[in-house]
This record gives sequence, structure tokens and C-alpha cells, in this order.
Amino acid sequence: MALKMRDTPKSLFKYFGPDRLDVLLTRKMRFTPLGEFNDPFEGRPHLQGLATAERTLGSFEELLLPELLDTYSRQPPEFRAAISQTKFLNRMVPAMRQSYPVLQKALEAGVKEALEGLPQKWDSYIGALCLSEVCDSLLMWAHYAASHTGFVLEFDAHHPFFHAQRSENDECRHIRRVLYRDARPSGVLLDLEVSDMFLVKSTQWSYEREWRMFMALTEANDIANSGSSKIYLFEVPPDAIIGVVLGARASVQLKEEARGMIQDQSELQHVRIKSCYPDPREFVLRVRESAI
Repeated sequence: MALKMRDTPKSLFKYFGPDRLDVLLTRKMRFTPLGEFNDPFEGRPHLQGLATAERTLGSFEELLLPELLDTYSRQPPEFRAAISQTKFLNRMVPAMRQSYPVLQKALEAGVKEALEGLPQKWDSYIGALCLSEVCDSLLMWAHYAASHTGFVLEFDAHHPFFHAQRSENDECRHIRRVLYRDARPSGVLLDLEVSDMFLVKSTQWSYEREWRMFMALTEANDIANSGSSKIYLFEVPPDAIIGVVLGARASVQLKEEARGMIQDQSELQHVRIKSCYPDPREFVLRVRESAI
């Protein structure tokens, strides 16, 4: 279920290396299949099967009665005259139930192969945009912004772009918080929530304070090739971008280019430019406004 807008942070942030400054011109964000992330557990819960034995048996029972009734209705009139429907069911239901273990074993064999390929199927259909609650994480700047030489985009997390789900059951087009847990999601597929499959990470990643938005890759505005991979790009409205934070090691050239791009585009005149700098006494990054 989608979060109410009031439950989201005011701002969310995206870290970039200095070579991605063109995003201020294109305003196209990459939505990446989870299988291409740097965490090998992304979108890979431990799937124990399709459903519990009890649930599978229940489904089998639900399908069994209509099939038997249909079979009985198609018998010759003399057969139905000799054997009532009740007697037919009393004989056939126990016999069919005896065949259930054999059917279950065959089903499990087929399901196992299908489940093993399921993550790859997800990756071919769905991509994620990853944002963070913070713009001053030492680790995030080091890992995702080329050791503090890049920049961060600040987004208005209340912008309609991030709350465009089409129904209560729509898993795409809206942002949701990533959940950090010690235990890997595990269970049968039909009992797992969508959050278990796509929004749970190890607590070792909790410093990222991540939020995600999913989109169907078929809805991408542009598709670029990068070696053997495809990059799926989605346009973000210019008024959804409200700030640029320059890294503590950002070059003079990057700073000048960022300012120039903002000054030259009427759609970005509202964007604020900030800069990071190391605190002189603590292991903390400080952020301050920068003059254009």
C-alpha cells in the first residue's frame, strides 16, 4: 500500500559521480533492475516453494469438486440413473485425494525450476530508482559520488511524480522506504509480501537510509545501451528537482558547469546550489548554501 504523502520526508537525495552532470540537462533518471545492484541479495528472497502443503491441498480441493461435478454431468443418462451424484462423489473424492501426493510431487518439481528463474523475470520487467534521506553520508559520498568529487540531486519528495500510483494495489510509481533486517526474507512465494521481495536489505546497508520507486521498464522514456546491458531512463519533471549539493572534493570545473547549467535553463531557476565541506573538529560533513 502506498504511503501517504505526509509520511514521506520533505526531501530525498540521489548521489552521482562528476561524469553524470548531464542529468541536469536531460533530467532523465535510471531505473535499474535489482539484479544489477551491488548487493547480490537484491530481489532474491529465500523462496521455499510456491505455497505451503496445506494451501496447495486446499486449492486442490477447491478445484476437485467442480471437476467431478462436471464429469458426472457428462455421463450417459443411464449412468446417472443408476448412480446418484452424491454416491458418485462419495466414491470419487477419496480416490482423487489418494492421487494428490503424486500430483504434489510433480508440481513441486516444476515449481522449483520456475522459482529459480523468477528473479531474472523480475529483472526483465521492473527497475528501481534509489534515493536517500540524507545528503551528508560519508560512505554514500565515497561509494556513489566518486569519493566526494561528484554531486547530489535534491528532490521534492512530496512532488506528484513520486506519488503517481494508479490504485491502492499499484506497486509502481510511488516511493517507499527500504526496510533493514538481520534475517533474509524466507518463505513460500504466495505468503511473501512485495516488501519482502523488493524492499528488504541487510542491516549492514542501513546507513543508506534508502527509499525506492519502481517502474515497469516498458514505460521508459529512453533506452540506452551500455555494453551488454540496457539503461532504462525515465524523465523527472524539472520542478521535482529542488537542489544540487556539490561534493567536498568537487572540482572548480564541476562547480562552474553546474552553476552554468542551472543559470541557462529557465526550468531550473528555482534550484538551490549547496556545497559540502568537512567539519574542522568532527568526522562530519557540513552542507551550506553556495552563491550562483
